[in-house]
Amino acid sequence: WGDTSFDMSFLSPTSSNVVLVLLPTFTSLPSVDASTGVLVRSLAKMKSVLHAVNLQWAIATVDGLRPCLDQENQENNATWLRQNQDLFSLPQALSEVHEREYCALVIPHSLAAASEFAHNAAFSQLLQDFVAHRKPILTAGYGASALCGPALGQDRPWLFVGFNLTGTPIVEEARESYFGSLPLILEEEILNRGGNFSCSEPDSVHVVIDRFLITAQNENSFLLGVKNLCWLCTQR
Repeated sequence: WGDTSFDMSFLSPTSSNVVLVLLPTFTSLPSVDASTGVLVRSLAKMKSVLHAVNLQWAIATVDGLRPCLDQENQENNATWLRQNQDLFSLPQALSEVHEREYCALVIPHSLAAASEFAHNAAFSQLLQDFVAHRKPILTAGYGASALCGPALGQDRPWLFVGFNLTGTPIVEEARESYFGSLPLILEEEILNRGGNFSCSEPDSVHVVIDRFLITAQNENSFLLGVKNLCWLCTQR
């Protein structure tokens, strides 16, 4: 969890203890024969970690529709989802979400992240607000593609120019049959936009923290990313 004497002055203070979790609603992508849903087991683990440090969470989707979740055909995942159905039955619409009500933002791994969020106007504004107030942001895997929206203009480049990030690397994407149908190649996109991309071996646990931005390479890295997010939030 790190040295608690570490200088946290780059983070702005907040009184909220609610983490905003952004989930997709797209159930499929053109020519992509794979689930676009967020893994239920990842959300279950995240909830446990947040609860342990007295953090709550709220769910948001683009239009307030039920999120697309992947139960992996496991009965224990289905059971947890039934027990926690109130969390997902009425998510907030992005257009109604305000940064000031939350202490952090989480975007889990989803192949739909780029298509659904990157060019969404409400998400773009929300992301700008989180960055402006230097509140912790966590992405996992392809969830980092949500950060790859349009630049804000010639005098206002990509929000994460010069940041160190990770996410699904080419070596992990290229082994999938849908590789050629992805909306963007995350590693190349980050480098082309002026970010610095790093990764470890395929499927390894790898998390990068740069200021208020936490990025996890894949699902295996998500829980460690959540723990680091909790540490940043509890130090504010």
